[in-house]
Amino acid sequence: MKRALPFLAMLWACAPVTPVGTSVTARLRGAPAELSFLCVSPGCDTQRTATFTVEGSRRLVLKRFFVEGDDATEFDVQSSEPVPAVLGPGGTLDLTVRYRPTGAPATTALTLVVTYADAAPTMGSGAAEPGEVRLPVLRRVLGEAVLSAAPASLTFGFVAQGTTKTLPVTLRNEGHGTVYAVVDHVDGGTAELSVDEKALAPIAPDAGLSVPVRFSPKGEAHVATTFVFVPQGQADSVSVTVEGTSISTARAVFEPAGPIDFGELPRGQKRTVKAVLANHGGAPLSVNGLSLADPSGNVKLTAPVLTGPLMLQSLERLPVELEVSGTTPGPVQAKLQVVTPGLAVVLELSGLVTQPSLQVSPATLDFGAAATTWVTRKPVELKNVGYGPLTVKALSLTGSSSSLFSLSSQPPLPVVLGRNERTVVELQFRAETAGTFQGNLSVETDAPVTPFLLVPLKGQATTCALACPLAHATAACSTGACAVMACTSGWYDTDAKASNGCECEEPQGTDPGAFCATGKDLGNFKDTSHTSATVVGVVPVDGDVDLIRFHAEDAFQVGSDDFNVKVKLDSADATLQLCVYRYDTGSAQTDCFFTNESCPTDRSFQKGGGLGGDDADFVVKVFRAPNKGPTCTSYTLSISNG
Repeated sequence: MKRALPFLAMLWACAPVTPVGTSVTARLRGAPAELSFLCVSPGCDTQRTATFTVEGSRRLVLKRFFVEGDDATEFDVQSSEPVPAVLGPGGTLDLTVRYRPTGAPATTALTLVVTYADAAPTMGSGAAEPGEVRLPVLRRVLGEAVLSAAPASLTFGFVAQGTTKTLPVTLRNEGHGTVYAVVDHVDGGTAELSVDEKALAPIAPDAGLSVPVRFSPKGEAHVATTFVFVPQGQADSVSVTVEGTSISTARAVFEPAGPIDFGELPRGQKRTVKAVLANHGGAPLSVNGLSLADPSGNVKLTAPVLTGPLMLQSLERLPVELEVSGTTPGPVQAKLQVVTPGLAVVLELSGLVTQPSLQVSPATLDFGAAATTWVTRKPVELKNVGYGPLTVKALSLTGSSSSLFSLSSQPPLPVVLGRNERTVVELQFRAETAGTFQGNLSVETDAPVTPFLLVPLKGQATTCALACPLAHATAACSTGACAVMACTSGWYDTDAKASNGCECEEPQGTDPGAFCATGKDLGNFKDTSHTSATVVGVVPVDGDVDLIRFHAEDAFQVGSDDFNVKVKLDSADATLQLCVYRYDTGSAQTDCFFTNESCPTDRSFQKGGGLGGDDADFVVKVFRAPNKGPTCTSYTLSISNG
């Protein structure tokens, strides 16, 4: 197709065409490939400069330059150096062409001609042949260059390693007017596949140029590339895919080679996945069968339908189509195996069939019994247990819900949850008046099966006693939650948790006090009777002290004395301590005397007798070390005399 937009083309050289395979000792190239003058009306004064460069290893002499063609007298040519000019390898000379039209421009083109020869005084071996460079001089730009390439795909087939095969690509300028197409460079290629860029030259409108493409495999391999011919100016690039193989045997491969991920597919929808089975080898490939393994049951093979073995020639391809039907939500891991003689080629297909699903926990929210005036808050967890993202769109209480229920906190909506991701909303129940109340939390999502899910709500407003049935305690509800007002006699709230009431029981029924009048009096311990006793108790609260007292009697004996008072504290609670006080007296006193203090670290005390009377009152204190915190761990206090 031809286009008629103005186009400035050919910023590369126009040079004599050298036959392929000829060794060039030296030559002259000019750039740009043409000189275009856009101002063509009388009175215009425009200049264009062309640069000429010596290529090769010889010195050249530039002998003459002039503009050839109709109305050539309207052009003046000035050189950056006096002519003739001698230029060494890589040397350059600038020629400035000045155009001053005096009348209407002719439609024919002109040419800037530069002649050259080898600079050596004699034409010896290796000397450059005389030549000339001709650059088109255009006084009007008409149309544009449109580059095309044929064939678009070039296949070499099998070429043995160590050999070379050449195939042509034809480049054409399908534009019109006076604009040449010039390929600036060629992208792509490998060491095995290459384009002979020396064959590139400016292409006149409606003209073509044959460019050799070579395949020279160095080893056994399949080689493919894309050559992109990039023209100068605004013309579009053209591409040619090229492929060849030097593998002598058959070789089955899938294209693309790696696993195919079809992405996410909503349940109930279908998707077609295409691949190609190719023979990258140089020998024919026999395809004996195709088998599909898909544990999910979502994939089936739709093409090709083989009724028997199929033969693929070298570099021939067989289209393959798989249909993914979103039947079963979840991951898909399918394998398509192609059975060929001695080979088993596998194409892996993976993806996800999506169907998000909402799970709420708890499914029913029961606030239980709440004392009047309470405001109780409880969470509801929203979790996506399906596959694919789940969008929570809205949260609301249905119209039939009691006004005593409300949403106290929620995430900013909409919120998107991935698989097994969760978010939490909090609801509250205001126990303003006695009674049982109902409601529903409505959760709207984009789950295809259940876009709306209801969470039933229930709450009861009642008395403090019914709302807080605490064990061994009287409840208090003034703080908006259950609290222990008082414990039943013999019970203690050691852990300060209202939920289990007063959980610590005094083993003896009554806690010994910390004073003489409230302590536990064990009475008289006579040594000759070997009196003993045990006391089991607890120290259930901070600052609690258990005081136990007894009188130790030293009975008269001839020739011996059995007086021996022993006190021992045993407990798994290492923070409990023991202190013993002794007051020598002949009879038990009604008061306590805290004298002769002994606080053994091993929690064991002993006092033996002497020759005289050893009667005494003993006071034992059981307590906990400071800042250790209470426990309900019991202790056993063992006391004996004799």
